[in-house]
Amino acid sequence: MLDSGKLVCEDGNLHVFKLDVNERKFNLINKEGFKAPAFVHSISETDVQSPQHIGVLKSFAAAILRGEPLIADGIEGIRGLSISNAMHLSSWLGKTVSLPLDEELFLNELKKRISISRIKTQQSFF
Repeated sequence: MLDSGKLVCEDGNLHVFKLDVNERKFNLINKEGFKAPAFVHSISETDVQSPQHIGVLKSFAAAILRGEPLIADGIEGIRGLSISNAMHLSSWLGKTVSLPLDEELFLNELKKRISISRIKTQQSFF
């Protein structure tokens, strides 16, 4: 759930803050101003690189042009998309979901959102 903790990636480390009680429940019962729920903090080192999409595209081109190894193959892409879809579905349903994802449920929930979607027009702030 989006309200059970947070991830922060900075200075070459991934910080995981897992709340003992989800934020919404805590805020309903907390009577003290500015009090935070108890949490467990863990840190994992990263490789400090964050090439994101441009890095994947450069790696793909290097694999084709020079036979260099990919930093992410198709299977990793599918895994990343599965995690993204699970996060969306969890948010839509308001509960934890498991992987592998129920693709039919995801598609049905996505279609609901598409059916009520509308074209947004750009508005000037001036």
